[in-house]
Amino acid sequence: MPLGWAVASGLGIGRRGHLLTGVLADQRLRFGDSLLIVGHADRLGSELFNRLVSRERAQAVRSAILENGLPAELLKTDAVGSKQASSEPGTFQQRAANRRVTFHVEFVETDPAE
Repeated sequence: MPLGWAVASGLGIGRRGHLLTGVLADQRLRFGDSLLIVGHADRLGSELFNRLVSRERAQAVRSAILENGLPAELLKTDAVGSKQASSEPGTFQQRAANRRVTFHVEFVETDPAE
């Protein structure tokens, strides 16, 4: 069953890395479960540039999570560039909201008798 949530990435990831690792530890991720880290970008710049920025954003968050002890085999990354950004560049705050990382946790179904 998938579970997803988002955090703004422009404000620093150290504290959020600890928070995320704690939340994931609480969920007791096991072999077969996975955390997909998806980087996003605003609409400024070319699509290639935005894709590279979003990839770097996802990789930075992945590194922070690894530093906090989550096993690498549970982590996957993806970069969508500006494909999921709001339609208009808008204000500074609106652009900043598009510069984000989202998380999607996939839990493998297990037999309750186990």
